[in-house]
Amino acid sequence: MNEIVFSGEAIAAHAVIAVLCILIPVGAALVWRFCLKKGSMRYTFIGAGMFFLFAIILERLLHQAMLPLVSGNVLLYTLYGALAAGIFEETARYISFRFLMKYSRSAENAVSYGLGHGGFEAIYIAGITSISVLMMAAEIRSSGTAQMIQNFTGGSEAVAEQLRAQLLGFSQMTIPTALISVFERIVAMALHVSLSVLVMESVMVKGKAWLYPAAIAIHALMDVPALLYQSGKIPLLVCEAIMTAFTAVWVFVAIRYYKALRAK
Repeated sequence: MNEIVFSGEAIAAHAVIAVLCILIPVGAALVWRFCLKKGSMRYTFIGAGMFFLFAIILERLLHQAMLPLVSGNVLLYTLYGALAAGIFEETARYISFRFLMKYSRSAENAVSYGLGHGGFEAIYIAGITSISVLMMAAEIRSSGTAQMIQNFTGGSEAVAEQLRAQLLGFSQMTIPTALISVFERIVAMALHVSLSVLVMESVMVKGKAWLYPAAIAIHALMDVPALLYQSGKIPLLVCEAIMTAFTAVWVFVAIRYYKALRAK
């Protein structure tokens, strides 16, 4: 088995992702609550917990059944992946605002929730993943690729091949790509906060219930470029440009709804 080599730049790149994708979400939540004196940390933790329950546990259970059926078709894979993310995460938001935050609904707490939801996503998907990569890279350096993969997979050949492919990709990480990854997480957090405001509006304001399904559609559309990139249909920079422009539009819309909610 050929050795997988993590260069100094690859190690530094994953360290950058790990540090920034933990510090930025935590810092944003703390600034919002303690510097700007807005919202409550309680709802930040609710946002994080609901993301974990709906996106990490429930959605992945559905993926186990559905992905083998759609993975061979780019169109079906993209439609399924986008809709599943939108439905699960926006439903988590709606349930939180409708029931868990029934007596504390406000624009400020919507932002607190969004920072928890989007922040935990950044920490889990990027921060913790990069920490795991750094740990595996350290073990590769000390005991070799074959032994490390054996330790992590328990001898399963199929899992070993999958892990090896992932490690090969991780070993090619560069500083510019790491910074793009961090920027992507910031953009995603901004969208999560914006969608939280829209869903809060759907719960608080009579006649605005349509904003909940609208949030599902917006979330699904945001995931389309990422899924197309993963399928090799568009380059990374095009993907990031589309997602950034799309998010900027909804941040602008959410600011207007935020101001309207605060006035109520």
